[in-house]
Amino acid sequence: LAKGEIHLHSIPATYADDTDPWLTFLHAQGIQERAVMPLACEGRLLGVFGLYARGLTVFDADEIRLLTEMAAEVSFAFGRLASENRLQQAEQKAQLSEYRFSEVFDASPLPMQIFSLGTRRLLACNPALQQWLGYTSQEISTLSIWAERVCADHAQCRQVLELWQHASPQNPKGESLLLPEMHLRCKDGSERMARGTMTMVGDEAIIVWTDLTEIRQSEQVLQESEQRFRNMIEQTISGIYVRREGRFIYVNPRYCEIVGWSAADLLGQDVLQFTTTAPDNLARIHQAWEQLAAGARNVKYTLPMRRKDGQLIELGLNASIITWDDGQPATIVMAQNITERKRAEEQIASYVQQLEGAMQGTLQAISNMVELRDPYTAGHERRVGLIAGDIAREMGWDAERCKNLELVGLVHDIGKIAVPAEILSKPGRLSPLEMELVKCH
Repeated sequence: LAKGEIHLHSIPATYADDTDPWLTFLHAQGIQERAVMPLACEGRLLGVFGLYARGLTVFDADEIRLLTEMAAEVSFAFGRLASENRLQQAEQKAQLSEYRFSEVFDASPLPMQIFSLGTRRLLACNPALQQWLGYTSQEISTLSIWAERVCADHAQCRQVLELWQHASPQNPKGESLLLPEMHLRCKDGSERMARGTMTMVGDEAIIVWTDLTEIRQSEQVLQESEQRFRNMIEQTISGIYVRREGRFIYVNPRYCEIVGWSAADLLGQDVLQFTTTAPDNLARIHQAWEQLAAGARNVKYTLPMRRKDGQLIELGLNASIITWDDGQPATIVMAQNITERKRAEEQIASYVQQLEGAMQGTLQAISNMVELRDPYTAGHERRVGLIAGDIAREMGWDAERCKNLELVGLVHDIGKIAVPAEILSKPGRLSPLEMELVKCH
């Protein structure tokens, strides 16, 4: 019937199971045939409408018309009932949906408000928004009042009002607009940074606000800290560069001044391209890099480097692993030009070596004077020094300490210079007084 079609079926009762007690009863009443019509509503079978006839082999036209009219009236009644049920169910679903939205709206921790697109009036604002900004719905009842009291930046306010021109009821329903980031003024005078998302549903605009105040404050602190660090790096008297995978990714002005190359010349280039390729030098560099890769917090080493003008300088490097501004690990290196200092150290070492030679000559001269005073013990001082040095080497002393011990041995009898030569060379027994003089040396 839902398709406008009527199906009549005349089914002989003899086709059914003869053991059916209902058919047996019908047969006893003389009813031999039945006409059945399925009743359906919206494609769903509701039941079967049937007529039974006594002693008739077929239904005539009047009976078929009567059967059709009865079936149509029954189907209409079922259809109307179904429509009323659908309407009632739709109303219940709408009420349930509205109730759920109201519960979510009131309980949401995000500040929310609803404006009418046509009248620009505030229809509702949830408790989270009132607590966030401090205004009641009566204090911000229209869009113009909201813009005047809450929007702290007039330029941002004009931009938002222009967006409202596109949010008219004639626009497609359900579209969302991302509002620009705004400075909002609270009732107590404080300001909040926020961004809203406006969703249009029917003639209403639902705005959900996200508070960005703490995020922007943290970003500001981070930017200020980064700027202070950059200023410190840029103005320090030490050369600083950052490398990753063996290439320069940052150089400060002082480092460029030390090496004579500009930042454009260095950035992206291989660090080893600007140093000498002597095997021992490369081995020292790779050893330092391996120590850092193995987890060492700080590695110090020297690096000969060729300036842009061709001059060879010596750099003292202090390298550490850091996290660079892109969030990836890198190596920061503090560099000092130690060329002059190394030359001074080499010159001082040469002076020290000369002084040590002069001192050794002086001690040898003193030893010779002692031997001249006491020819019977000639060579004794030198042999004592050599034996003492050998003993020290067997004990594991370093070479410099053993050498000093040999020098000490040369003059261990220096006190004999103050003893009269007659006593030192006296062939007989010494008197008690002479023995005391010998002991004094």
